[in-house]
Amino acid sequence: MNCQSCEKLICCPEHCCDWDNCRCKDCESCGGIGGERVKIPSSSTSARSTNTNFTDDLFSGGLRTHKKEPERSIKDIIQEQAKERLRKQQIEDNLRQAEIESKNQIERARHNEIIASSKAAVEKNKQLLESTAETIDRLRNVINGVKETEKKFKDFQDEFDRIINTGLLSCLGSFEEFTDIDKSYGIARKTTIEEIVSIISSHNSIAIITGAGVSAESGVFTYKNNSETWEIGGKKLSLQEVMNINILESNPLEFWQNIQYNRVRFASCNANKVHYALSDFIQYYNNIGRKASLITQNIDGLDRKILGKNPNLYEIHGNTHEMRCKLNCCEIIFPCPPLNDMIATVPMCPKCGGLARPNVLLYGEGYTEEWYRAETASEVVKSADVLIIIGTQSKCGFPAQRIREFIKSRKHIIEINVEPVIEFGNTYVLPRSCGEVVPQFVKAIKSKVKK
Repeated sequence: MNCQSCEKLICCPEHCCDWDNCRCKDCESCGGIGGERVKIPSSSTSARSTNTNFTDDLFSGGLRTHKKEPERSIKDIIQEQAKERLRKQQIEDNLRQAEIESKNQIERARHNEIIASSKAAVEKNKQLLESTAETIDRLRNVINGVKETEKKFKDFQDEFDRIINTGLLSCLGSFEEFTDIDKSYGIARKTTIEEIVSIISSHNSIAIITGAGVSAESGVFTYKNNSETWEIGGKKLSLQEVMNINILESNPLEFWQNIQYNRVRFASCNANKVHYALSDFIQYYNNIGRKASLITQNIDGLDRKILGKNPNLYEIHGNTHEMRCKLNCCEIIFPCPPLNDMIATVPMCPKCGGLARPNVLLYGEGYTEEWYRAETASEVVKSADVLIIIGTQSKCGFPAQRIREFIKSRKHIIEINVEPVIEFGNTYVLPRSCGEVVPQFVKAIKSKVKK
C-alpha cells in the first residue's frame, strides 16, 4: 500500500491480513498511515491477496474489473524504497555541495578583493613613505641650517650680553658699589612705627620694594641662605647657581627638574600677614585717590595670589609658575607643567615646539620691559614721594639703583629690615621683623588717612 503522507510504497511489517483494522502498516519513512493495499506475496502464510486496482462500484450497478499490476515482493518494495532514499539523499547532497561551492566562490571573490585593496594601500603607503623620507631630508637640511644660524646668533648674543652686562654693572651695580654716595647726603637714622605712619600719611605717592624677607615669613626658602646643592653634569651646584641662563641652555632637563622641585615647595607655603597687609594698603591707598605700588623681587607668586593681576603689582623678577618660549616666537606667557608632573621631558613651547623657559629673571640676564615691566616699575619708583624697602638686602641692580636715585634726590626712604643695609640719605630704618611692623603701620594709616 502507499503512505498517505509521503506516498511511498509500504507494507505491513507483521504481514497481517486485517487491512482495515491493521495498526502496524504505518510508513516507516515519515510515520504516516498507509492508504491503498499492496498485494502481499502468496509465499507468506499470513498474507492475503489484495487487488489494489479492484473496486466494487455499488453505484455503477455491478462489478467492474481493472487491469492487475504485476505483483511485487516485499524485497522489491524495500529495494525500491532504498533506491528512492538514496536518490533523495543524492539530491540533498548535491544541493548542499552546490551551496558550499557558492559560498566558497563568494569568499574567494571577497578574499581577492581584500588582497587587491591591500596591495593598493601598500603601494600608496610606499609612495607616502618615500615622499615623507624626502620631506624629512629637506627638513634636516633646514634644521642644520637653522642650528648653524642659531649658533652664530648665540655667539653674537653672548658677546652682546657680555658688553651690555658689563655696562649695567658699571651703572647699576649693587648698592655696596656706589662709591659716589656718602654721608654728605645724610646718615640713616632709626625710627618708630608712629614716625613711619606720619611720613607715609603726609605723602600721596608711595612705592614699596619687597624681597626674600617677606616670603621668609611664610617659610619660603631663600637662595642666599640655602645650603642645598643640585648635581648637574657631574658638578654640585647651589640652588642659586642652578638658576642661571647657562644651565638652562646646557642642561635643560636638570634645570627644569630643579624649577619644578622649587615650585612644589613654593606651593606648600601660604601668604602671610605681610602679604595681606601690603595688599590691603595698596588697594586702600589707590581707592582713596592716592598712589601706591608694590614692586616685588620674589618669584614665588604669593603677592599675586593675594592681589591678583593688579596693575600696581610689579613682579620684576618674574613668576616661577609661568613659562614662555625661549626663542621668543611669541609674547604669550603659558602656565608651567602641573605640580604633580615630575618632568621626564623638557617642557616645550606650545606655540612653536621650541624649548620653553620659566618666566623668571635668571642670573646672567638683564631686566626687560617686555617680560618684567622693569622700565615702567622704574618710572613708578622715580615718581614716588616715599620709597619703602622691606625684607631685601638690595644686592640686585634694580633696588640698588632706585635707592641710589632716592638718596641723591634726598626724598624719604623707609627701610624695614632685621639687619638694615642703607647707611645714607634721608633714610629712616626700623630694625625689626617685617611681620611685626607692616601690619601695624598699615592699620594705623587706614585709621589716619581718609579719603
